[in-house]
Amino acid sequence: MSWLGENWLQRLPLSVLNAGGANAADLSFTIPSDFDYFWDNSLSTFNDLRITAADGITLLDFQALAGANHANKTLSLVV
Repeated sequence: MSWLGENWLQRLPLSVLNAGGANAADLSFTIPSDFDYFWDNSLSTFNDLRITAADGITLLDFQALAGANHANKTLSLVV
């Protein structure tokens, strides 16, 4: 898999299967509060979070849902 850039030292794969064949699909997911690897390696502002397409380079637009809070380990995203 390609990589966004040398300065991005951490990455976590998330695979989404579009079995319906639609060209575009909204995706929402929540980072579990017990996923310490994420919480220990992300900024409290989430400004270091990037989501890419399957090529690992193309950036996708995403939005953190209301209530995102690093201290409380709550984060839900819509892509």
